[in-house]
Amino acid sequence: MSFDQLSNEAILQVLGDRLERYRLQANITQAEVAEKAGISLGTLKRAEGGKGLSLLNLVAVLRALGKVEALEGFLPEPPLDPLAVRDRQGRYRQRASKKRSAMPELDNNWSWGDES
Repeated sequence: MSFDQLSNEAILQVLGDRLERYRLQANITQAEVAEKAGISLGTLKRAEGGKGLSLLNLVAVLRALGKVEALEGFLPEPPLDPLAVRDRQGRYRQRASKKRSAMPELDNNWSWGDES
């Protein structure tokens, strides 16, 4: 499934459904997962219902389900750009640069054959 075409709310619903399926496959009750994760039962029910979950609570639930390694696929380490690493002598980029205009502005008063 590609998340590109889904709204943020639809993505939360898919993630909630997946959390519920992992929990059921492990044959663990919502109360047990909530206790292991250190969150309230209501918080877990809202997460499984696609109503949202903080990142901290998501990590706790995944850890309680034994699925914390799934986070590596969620946000993998960005690939290294060999030229950028060489130019920065092995240091990671620390800030973004401003966008540059595509073409510099031309002097509209100039034309061919103009000798002034």
